[in-house]
Amino acid sequence: MDIKIATRTFFDIKGILDKTGVKFWATDGTALGAVREGGFISYDRDIDLRVMATDWNFPAMFRKFKDAGFHCKLSINRPLYKDKPSCSVFHREGIRIDVCLGYYYPPKDLIVVLAARPTTINSAYPAKFFRGDCFVPFLGTKVRVPNPPGEYLDLHYGKDWRTPTKSKSWSGVKPISMTKYIEYFHEYPETNQLKEAYL
Repeated sequence: MDIKIATRTFFDIKGILDKTGVKFWATDGTALGAVREGGFISYDRDIDLRVMATDWNFPAMFRKFKDAGFHCKLSINRPLYKDKPSCSVFHREGIRIDVCLGYYYPPKDLIVVLAARPTTINSAYPAKFFRGDCFVPFLGTKVRVPNPPGEYLDLHYGKDWRTPTKSKSWSGVKPISMTKYIEYFHEYPETNQLKEAYL
């Protein structure tokens, strides 16, 4: 990933989301880079952001991103999740941006991500990580990250996340069933219903 282009891309995305009023978090490798290095990790492959499903209006947001020169794609795995999309994928100038949706699961107070390959480390997080605001320095500005960031990164990457390494083995990470979450989301759709449309 070209860091200069990624930096410019990030600020364009941030501008769109801030202007629209969509709250977002840097997650995954982008959060790791923000917390550990204050910027992108040199060998990262994409930009990882998270928004809540209740804040994301696909048609309206896609129009805004297309107007800014992005190619837009809806990521949806119908065999696994039926009509529930997992994220928006944007591309521009060779940079991929995953804006993943967080679905709230009240029975266990979790934020669930409808991952293509759901596992214990990428699909269900304590909702506390996405409550309140925790900002860290990032590319000369500040970006919101899951709170507390150290605990989130411990859970996602293991206790050694502070030590840079290009290789990360996910062997031994077990896949999980999403059935109970999907059944709940379809039985109680109002839990994750869009609250307002951005026109």
